[in-house]
Amino acid sequence: ISFTEVSNPEFQKKFQLNPKDIINFGYSQDTYWFRFEIENSDLRVNDWLLEMGYSNLDLIEFYYKQEDTWEKKVYGDSFPFSNREIFSRFFIFPLELSLEKSYPFYIKVKTSTIVILPLTIYQTKTFIESSAKQETWYALFYGAMAVMIFYNAFIYISFRSNSYLLYCFATSFMLLFYVAFNGHGFQYLWQD
Repeated sequence: ISFTEVSNPEFQKKFQLNPKDIINFGYSQDTYWFRFEIENSDLRVNDWLLEMGYSNLDLIEFYYKQEDTWEKKVYGDSFPFSNREIFSRFFIFPLELSLEKSYPFYIKVKTSTIVILPLTIYQTKTFIESSAKQETWYALFYGAMAVMIFYNAFIYISFRSNSYLLYCFATSFMLLFYVAFNGHGFQYLWQD
């Protein structure tokens, strides 16, 4: 289905309200369309960020209205990381929302992994603070895992006990899994 069909007023009746906080369809090869509206009621801020808090989506098409024209941004983990406007492991869409006006948005998602869409709207300052806290905790976690790997490698070299070598491999693969799953691998290691 194309965006022209989805944005047609007659098609709007086919959209269903999601009763859950996080949209989750599990593993699916289907293409999903999402529609929502945002109204800015904050007098002080018109600079917002929409975060998709799941980094393993293959294709995301984000449609928004700029004046009277529909614009499209395309993201996903099948595109180079350098295409992103904001350097984040998640998909971030900058929004400029004038006061007391309703803005419609459409999102198309196609992926070979889990279709999960945790959407969060941040003021820019709040996003920066939240990201800094999260990244600090991840750095501590990854650092602790790396220390365990090096410590057990040292024990293996000292005593030649294979169980320590196996523990090094297991911990290394677990660390690699977390780095890949959380989006840090794509952000820092294999960007393009």
